[in-house]
Amino acid sequence: MVRSLKAECFNDSSVSCIPQIREFTASKGRVEPELENPEWIMKLAFLTDLTCHLNALNLKLQGRDKHPAAMLGVVTAFQNKITSLVIPDKQFVHFPSLKKNHT
Repeated sequence: MVRSLKAECFNDSSVSCIPQIREFTASKGRVEPELENPEWIMKLAFLTDLTCHLNALNLKLQGRDKHPAAMLGVVTAFQNKITSLVIPDKQFVHFPSLKKNHT
């Protein structure tokens, strides 16, 4: 299954489906307060984007005949990328789900 994942973010739907999830839970007679909480939705969007970055790293590390030094380079580059992902002045360049759901 992991190999079928693309480097693109497949989790974007988790945030964009919130209206449908609200509708579904309401039809079952359940109220989920988190689905109405903007702060919770922002956290979900952040985790969605972070998962996307981790999935991209995972895909880069897969495959046969990967040289350990090259893999270490990929991990080091990822660590540097994570360090640079600071969100100054609400610039969500590397966090598309968070950008869409920012209030």
